[in-house]
Amino acid sequence: FRAKQTQAPRFELGIYTDEGFSAHEEGELFFMGGYAGILSGMILYNLFLFLSLREAVYLYYVLFVFSVTAIQFCLHGFSSQYFWPGTPEVQNFSVLFLVPSCVLFASLFTRQFLHLYHNSPNTDKVFKATALIGLGSMAGAFVLDYSLSIKISIIAVLLASGTCLFIGPYLWSRGYKYARYYSIAWLCITVSALALALSKFGLLPRTYLTENGLQIGAAAEAVLLSLALADRLNRERRERFEAEERLVFTALHHPITRVPNRAYLVNWLDNGSNLPNDRRRLQIALIHLHRF
Repeated sequence: FRAKQTQAPRFELGIYTDEGFSAHEEGELFFMGGYAGILSGMILYNLFLFLSLREAVYLYYVLFVFSVTAIQFCLHGFSSQYFWPGTPEVQNFSVLFLVPSCVLFASLFTRQFLHLYHNSPNTDKVFKATALIGLGSMAGAFVLDYSLSIKISIIAVLLASGTCLFIGPYLWSRGYKYARYYSIAWLCITVSALALALSKFGLLPRTYLTENGLQIGAAAEAVLLSLALADRLNRERRERFEAEERLVFTALHHPITRVPNRAYLVNWLDNGSNLPNDRRRLQIALIHLHRF
């Protein structure tokens, strides 16, 4: 600390007994295990959808949720404890690489899911920029020093998160109903992150919810985004089915009177079940109205 500092920093310390520490560690492991289980389920489910449907939006979702899960394990020390103990340089690199990867895949997912290239071209340009910044920061993790790299990543996170928080409600208000789950998902993660930050500054009490709110918010976001994908898939299928029905109806009915036309009659006659068994009793009268 500098000599001019007049007030000593204050730190809250807690001393556990052996039994208390063991109970605390077991609780942490149980919570993180449940958190990882929920997100792993979301990842596998949407990975199967990607392999089945071959739509990039599902892949972007999988990579985004995986990045969020991995960065949580890094920030809580589980990765350095269980995967690469004794190598702090790997821990630092993981943080520098995973934070911008969240920005990259969140930007790609949002562009694809909300069809921003069509629904909001200006916002689409912002997400293109954040995706490029995220990609550049991931590459910079190999060559830049920790301080500069993390600052660039934080700027990208703030820009992408703020835009995500805005674009969902905006499109929802314009009638794009598939943006509702997306809006609620980003609201969950934003509120949880804000609660955690306020608790760190002493503006909110430090409770179990505020300390673990980021994981809870991330899990809720992953589930809601998965519901958003399922909702969009159902809506697109229903819209395609309704469009096909309209095309068939237009082909078989008069556009003004909506009365069945000659094509409808021919199809009806081609269906043998509509004709009487005794074909000699069949009579057809065709009336054509000129200048109708």
